[in-house]
Amino acid sequence: RLSGSQAGYARSYRRVFAKTDLSGRELVPAQQPAALPKPGQYRVWCADFHAAPIGCNIPLFEDIGVSVEARIDYGNCKHHHTKLGDDLCSEKGKKKIKVLRFDNKRGYGLDPCPSLLREQFFEAYSDSFDLNSMDFFICSHPVANCELYIPLGRPIIIYATTRLEFGRHDQNIDWRSQDLSEESPKRFQEWVRNLQALAKDPRNIVAANNAYDAAYIEYFTGIKALYIPSWCGGDASSPELIGAYAYQPKRMRVLIIPYRTNLEFYPEDIPSHGWPDHSKRNSQTPYGHPILKELADVMRGGSAPEGLVFASIHWEYGHEFSSPAVFKDHPAVVFLPYQFSTMSFFEAYRQSVPMLVPSRELLLKWVSKYGLMWERVYGDPARPRDLPRSPLPNPNSFDSATVAAWLDTHDFFQGDRFPHLLHFSSWEHAIQLLQSTDLAQVGLQMHLHNQREYVRQRHEWQQALVKARAWADASRGAGRRPGVLDRGHQSPANVSFALHSLYGLPPLPPDPKPGCAALREEWERGGAPKVKRKKGPDKCHA
Repeated sequence: RLSGSQAGYARSYRRVFAKTDLSGRELVPAQQPAALPKPGQYRVWCADFHAAPIGCNIPLFEDIGVSVEARIDYGNCKHHHTKLGDDLCSEKGKKKIKVLRFDNKRGYGLDPCPSLLREQFFEAYSDSFDLNSMDFFICSHPVANCELYIPLGRPIIIYATTRLEFGRHDQNIDWRSQDLSEESPKRFQEWVRNLQALAKDPRNIVAANNAYDAAYIEYFTGIKALYIPSWCGGDASSPELIGAYAYQPKRMRVLIIPYRTNLEFYPEDIPSHGWPDHSKRNSQTPYGHPILKELADVMRGGSAPEGLVFASIHWEYGHEFSSPAVFKDHPAVVFLPYQFSTMSFFEAYRQSVPMLVPSRELLLKWVSKYGLMWERVYGDPARPRDLPRSPLPNPNSFDSATVAAWLDTHDFFQGDRFPHLLHFSSWEHAIQLLQSTDLAQVGLQMHLHNQREYVRQRHEWQQALVKARAWADASRGAGRRPGVLDRGHQSPANVSFALHSLYGLPPLPPDPKPGCAALREEWERGGAPKVKRKKGPDKCHA
């Protein structure tokens, strides 16, 4: 039995969430786990510089018989695991990646000598059993690093999770400035040409995990990319997907997410074109931003019911935040976007926790007044002139009219993929929704939708991989174990021959940066020089 003070809290919670069933009873029973295919029928290789894009899809891939072999040289690799419990980190031994490194963030652009690095990668892996035992490659972060795999002759899954120019011509990202040069626009043009060549081969897949990047790819390349959201949930046998559903919040504060909101950059810090000075991130608090000050004013104004508390994820968990699973301990979450799509949105939605998000009108108001979502624009690459005219404006403008034209592609407005979101038009409206909505039923409907969505995405990936799997089957031959390295296998003589014979692409251009010619000469003599690096900035995109 509750004590007096606790009983008082319980009564106030019932007043706040008046329409919500807080009994904690099971709303749907557990289901029987589905029969899964034999694991490891196919193998996909990933060497991104962010673990979440591939890590979030491991349950789906393993469910369709595709084992993930990851070599992630980035800190969050330890937070994602295969079904066997292995993390995704590139470490010593078999998982130690050759040639490619995070390297003070230079790996995003294969810098400072991208052509040399691509040749070195080809030489290191073209006859390597480690790589030749893979059936497909996948790349997301940055997606442009798919260029590494073009001469290796296997199907490539180009799965964009952020802008196409990331790692090539992304001048708004402050910590990328050390590696950009007058060659950057040309490198982006070469990447577009290479992607267009890849898209013509039916074995390859061009896809995006969000509608914005799918439309962005079409705008800059003419390629109609598949839209398959990141999964970021359990597999077909996991309790979180097929277990009984009960709405049982334990911490009765409404949580403001994600962990990073960019609200420590105030409107006066944000230029009309570009990103703000990132030194502000450590010198200002999000609580001074007008968006959260508006919420504070509403809470102090007397219109909020007694017992209602909003808490940021920083305040609630600090550095102890371990997993999006903790969102289930709260009655609801409020998602404040700093982008059109982020991995944290998928992770939160898969928890089947009621989620309040800004309406179209409120988002546009915040963009116009406060410069919200400036991180959407990585650079301003030129659109190829030979593409037909687009009905959409150039996406890489910071004004609200451009945001309005593209806003239908925001994650919040993909009702078919992410239904049951609670769109609020003001903080007063958000409070009204919390009071007037049966949050337990909203969570239940999200849970049921996630079950259906898992089946849907599993089928979408199966269909997308049909031609790639057929190629892998034919390359192995009957009765062969996974992997396509035949006895007597010989790779093309060099990168240039492979690029031309596989895709009709020209040879790699020379690296113009100072020192690259000497490094190439030393490498060709058989040495393995360590490229000297300048110390770069401490920030890192995530």
